[in-house]
Amino acid sequence: MRADPAGHKGVDFVFETVGGEMFANTLRTLAFGGNLVVIGFASADIPSAKANYLLYKNLGVLGAPLDIQFDYEYPKMVEGVRLVQDLYLKGKVKPNIMTVLPLERLAEAFELITGREVRGKVVLKVG
Repeated sequence: MRADPAGHKGVDFVFETVGGEMFANTLRTLAFGGNLVVIGFASADIPSAKANYLLYKNLGVLGAPLDIQFDYEYPKMVEGVRLVQDLYLKGKVKPNIMTVLPLERLAEAFELITGREVRGKVVLKVG
């Protein structure tokens, strides 16, 4: 986290997968000079951003549809996955995991997601 010129703190980087209201909320969490990568629109609500807000906070917004990226830029995507894995293993990336469930409880995990009760990630453990 770092502070913007007015002293407000925020995050430097976000992968955004939901769209809609979550996109707008995510933009507000970014620090001055922060970056947001749009990966998808799980909410089915495709958002937009006001250019003056991006300019005022010096924000970067980039689209990166993963399915298309893997089709056209496979070597770069493999490199990127390795980079993120390395950051995770070094403790520099900390996913917000709400719960870990065994694969046998997949139906319960799905109910949490569809019931909009999830804050973070639901992880299914195999084996």
